[in-house]
Amino acid sequence: MNIDKIINCVLALSFVFMGSCQKEDAKGGWFVHGVYILQNDELVQAHDHTIEIPSEEGSIELQLVAEEITQIWILNKSDAISVECLTDCSSEDVVVYDSLARSGDGRFWKVPRYIQTIRISAEANNGKRSRTMKFRLTTTSAIPECADMTVRQNGK
Repeated sequence: MNIDKIINCVLALSFVFMGSCQKEDAKGGWFVHGVYILQNDELVQAHDHTIEIPSEEGSIELQLVAEEITQIWILNKSDAISVECLTDCSSEDVVVYDSLARSGDGRFWKVPRYIQTIRISAEANNGKRSRTMKFRLTTTSAIPECADMTVRQNGK
């Protein structure tokens, strides 16, 4: 087996087994540069973003720009708050925001970033304390990308 293939396999496995989002560094792990919130036609870094929601029952939808979001991991659960991805990137109706140029092994290709919608739903919070829920979005990127986000629901 070629030494380059062995090194690539070891690097890929280390990316998979790292547990948290980290800023891009030489140690590997998750990278947080690839998931953005689309706000007023501007891209805002989604990682470490806190979404404030009112104490009333309801839901909000956020538009995100990223390669296909493949999973939502609940990091800090609240039984009263939930999050779900509404976009199916294999659908004919999916909206491509732009495409990123990628290269490797002497080849060049474009990878689409999609506008994807997530819905955050919450039951009414009749208590005085706020509730929080933290979740991680992961993408299909060859470089493991994610964004850890927090939802904070106000109390009455």
